[in-house]
Amino acid sequence: MTTLFEHPGRCPICRAEVTFTSRYKWYRDHLRCPRCGSVPRERALMYVIQTFYPHWRELRIHEMAPIGRGASVKHPGRTVAPSPNRPSDQH
Repeated sequence: MTTLFEHPGRCPICRAEVTFTSRYKWYRDHLRCPRCGSVPRERALMYVIQTFYPHWRELRIHEMAPIGRGASVKHPGRTVAPSPNRPSDQH
């Protein structure tokens, strides 16, 4: 499948100058960073966190729905919510 849309930019998660690409019209889930795999809503969240909380790496951040990519894996001090799909000792 060919690329439908591409746009150069800087990913606030992996901090790389990249070309975001999508092969689908639904950019919300498909306009990914080729380096870290993040999608627009993850990059928007990270941009806001970095803008308003520049010392975010020193904070404890609770994540309700971790996804295993993008901003979810960037913070070593994060805590996550219990899930029925994840045993309580894997938080």
